[in-house]
Amino acid sequence: MAIAFDLFAMASELIRKAKVPTLAGADVLGVTAACDQCGDSLGGLRVVRRPVGASMRAFCCNGCAFIAEQLFLAHAGSRDRASLGALIAAEAEASSAAIEAATAAGSHLQLSIRGMVCSACALMIEQSLRRVPGVAKVSVDFATHAAYVAFDPKQVTRGELQRAIERVGYDGGRVPRDDARIGAQMRRIDLVRVVVAWLAAAQVLMLSLPLYVAAPGAISAEIERLLQGASFVLILPALLFSAQPLYRAAWSQLRMRRVSAIGLELPTGVAISVAVGASAFAAIMSRGPIYFDAVALVIALAVSSRWVLAGGVCGAREHVEAARRHSTRALRLVAFPSSLATEFVSGQQLKAGARVLVPPGEEVPADGVVVHGRSSS
Repeated sequence: MAIAFDLFAMASELIRKAKVPTLAGADVLGVTAACDQCGDSLGGLRVVRRPVGASMRAFCCNGCAFIAEQLFLAHAGSRDRASLGALIAAEAEASSAAIEAATAAGSHLQLSIRGMVCSACALMIEQSLRRVPGVAKVSVDFATHAAYVAFDPKQVTRGELQRAIERVGYDGGRVPRDDARIGAQMRRIDLVRVVVAWLAAAQVLMLSLPLYVAAPGAISAEIERLLQGASFVLILPALLFSAQPLYRAAWSQLRMRRVSAIGLELPTGVAISVAVGASAFAAIMSRGPIYFDAVALVIALAVSSRWVLAGGVCGAREHVEAARRHSTRALRLVAFPSSLATEFVSGQQLKAGARVLVPPGEEVPADGVVVHGRSSS
């Protein structure tokens, strides 16, 4: 059996057709021993009782009841159709109060977030949103770069939730932007970071090679200092540009002040900073080991692994969005209740107040209230 829903907030769904269905339990008194539609035995089944025409009929499942109703409607006279339309219109009017109550009870919102670089960013945004009065539940998904918020619309607005995200340094989507274009641009920038890191690593390793293979005393102190100074200069683009996402992620993890929020970026960033500082001091004082080559290689490997991981996350996000768009296709009723004609639309095309038909076993595409029929969930 399908059911009818009045859409609110985002858009909701469901609507069926004729008569008010009632689901009988073990009580099967007064019904025939076989389904009125398919003829299967009703023994041991939960009998579906449905008024069809002037009589109460018994069916083995909601599907048979639906088919029987459609056959009745196909042969019904104008008086029967008028009676059915009045019944459904009365149910729709009675559901408006339920819609208002459900809306007042709370709303759910999905917000796109830009600027997250690691899972600690998601935890920080969750903490910021939980501190907002009226927020009941928050879940931030780093993979999809989205926040799912349950809140009381009487206490907090969408803009206040977005400002709470911005207070911790992230873009909550208050200004509309082309996320696909921005995502592609960020991927290109990250690829440039990888290229710069490997170019710097190659040059620094090339300058360091003579210091490793030359015999003791074969390279003068002046040449050695020159090679070390050139290595320091060459590592700066990798340190200041390529390693920037590492430091941003490390800072986010540090701001959380929780051991569980620490990822690979924090110890990597600390190690790189200590190694560069110690190497610069050793180069200036002309004593002590130099680690510029190791630092350049660590930066190149770290940003490369992050770039590969970001590609996987981006691909997963696209698959999730594609699955979500596919799963939220709905049968919108074009002229209900005068007609049961439907059209396929996406979940994004549904608007508040729309009516949709949900066939048996299908998912509800959005939040709503049943205006006709009954849901088993």
